[in-house]
Amino acid sequence: MRIFLLLFLFSVHCFSQNDDKRNKQRDSLIDVGLKQYRNRDTINLKKTYLGLLRIYHSNSDSVSLAKVYHYKALIFRIQNKLDSSYYYYNQSKNISIRVKDSTEVARRLLSMAYMQNDERDYLGAESSGIEGLRYIEPLNEITYTVDFYNILGNISVNMGAYEEARKKFNYARTIYNKSDSEEFKKIWKLYILNNIGNSYLLEGNPEKAMIFLKEGLDQIKTKEKYPRQYQSLLGNYAECLYLVDRKEEAWDGFLSLIDFRKKINNLYGQSLSHNAIAFYHQKESNLKKALYHAKKGYDLAKKVNNNATRLSALLKLGALTSGSESKSYYQEYAQLSDSLNNRERYLKNQFAKVRYETEKKDKENATLKLQKEQNEREIENQRQQKIIVLLLGTIGLLVVITYFRNRRKKLVYETQLQKAAVREKERQQIAKSLHDEVAGDLRMLHQKLTKNNAEEAKSVENIKENVRNLSHQLSSTRFDQVSFKDQIINLISDAFSPNFRIKVESIDTIQWGEINDSIKRTIYICIRESLQNTLKHAEASQFVISFSQEKKEVFVEMKDNGKGFEKDKKKTGIGLKNLQERVEEIRGIFSVASSDKGTQTNISIPLHGK
Repeated sequence: MRIFLLLFLFSVHCFSQNDDKRNKQRDSLIDVGLKQYRNRDTINLKKTYLGLLRIYHSNSDSVSLAKVYHYKALIFRIQNKLDSSYYYYNQSKNISIRVKDSTEVARRLLSMAYMQNDERDYLGAESSGIEGLRYIEPLNEITYTVDFYNILGNISVNMGAYEEARKKFNYARTIYNKSDSEEFKKIWKLYILNNIGNSYLLEGNPEKAMIFLKEGLDQIKTKEKYPRQYQSLLGNYAECLYLVDRKEEAWDGFLSLIDFRKKINNLYGQSLSHNAIAFYHQKESNLKKALYHAKKGYDLAKKVNNNATRLSALLKLGALTSGSESKSYYQEYAQLSDSLNNRERYLKNQFAKVRYETEKKDKENATLKLQKEQNEREIENQRQQKIIVLLLGTIGLLVVITYFRNRRKKLVYETQLQKAAVREKERQQIAKSLHDEVAGDLRMLHQKLTKNNAEEAKSVENIKENVRNLSHQLSSTRFDQVSFKDQIINLISDAFSPNFRIKVESIDTIQWGEINDSIKRTIYICIRESLQNTLKHAEASQFVISFSQEKKEVFVEMKDNGKGFEKDKKKTGIGLKNLQERVEEIRGIFSVASSDKGTQTNISIPLHGK
């Protein structure tokens, strides 16, 4: 026995040593891979992830597999194949979620947010950024938390929400100031000062922007130490100087910036500078100099694949030249613009497709796992409990009874749906009569009274408008012509604005084509009326619609962040009572909760009356 114990302890020790060796080898490969990415060395980076893949196959180390997908994403990013890069970032993130490595999850989401923002998928970028914060903030980590608030601020700038962007930038300031590293604080201070200044510049307030940009420039004693920050700050500051009519200082700034970019061989930055200088020469009617710099900007932009600057330069060249030369520039502009727009749409669709398919696959895997566990339990139970054979007859009888009981419930429920459909048809007919006949008669009466200058004309006009509104409330939409999802998209598109954000969650998780039209119509009307009530009364900035389906019920949750209301005093719109009656007539449950923090409406409707 003693010998056996010693052998066992020796085996454990050997396995532990092997694990330590593999982990050291894995960590070494990870460090090497990051250096290869910084050097844009895709050949050796591929060799590195193949080494990590061998480690994964030898001991099923999920950390190694997550890094394999991460480095694949980096290779495709270097190659500018962003759809593939995004896909592997997402795969790496999902594995890190399974091993509960929140830091790695957040890092992948941060990369995805930056990529989506660069490709103008702002809503997708914002979603990735917010999801990443949910993983990183509970860790009280500083580095990535600052970066998340910075990218979320930049996304808000790109969407024109400048005040909201500055809130995020300022919150990033409070986070990086907690760091013990003075160098880290210095770098991020320069970034944030530039971003806040840029937000004011884009908002049309160059005087305010200059305060932050000047503060940043004054912080830089050695511009070679902080080249990226120096270039951004100086470029924005020079533009502000021009806008406030300090043109000589502005030109000094433009020329200093392009000299610095030439010194450090920043071709991308030089394309920006030449294009900006061409713009201001064109503005000053120095057309010869404008043409020179526009061509320089165009050539450099084409060389470094800076398509945004290339487009801008082509417009200038088209305006500064004539004849066939001008025409060729404009033609190139049109072709490049179409190509970039198509690419942008394609990438947005691919990003969304990856998110959708990943979520769908995760749910399918979870379902398969659950089914497997249930099957194993069932087999074990059958083996251990032979007595169940004696109860099969009783169980069979109960199954039959339950079947007929459920069948009866389903028939009753289908009858209720048919009645609801008939009532809906009656509403449509009443709405049509009100609109076509009553409103028409009132319109003719109003015209006669108006011609006779009768005092009753205004009252008749009000009655006609009320009848028209009533006919619109009674009428509803048809889902045989436009799908339920598209109806919802049309509904929120009409109400969406920069100051009123509407978010729809999980609408694609439900097979709407298999759901009865009466149910869809009831849900649509509830969403429409709740949204209208929020717009009219709640003073809210956000409205969230969440869909889900469990077993044989569909659930809808609507939330806003408005001022709320006293339920007993709510009399507007179609009325909460009317909405509740519509839901309950098809055996659904309708509830509303409201406070000074907002209003939440919940709806659950059985799909088959059970």
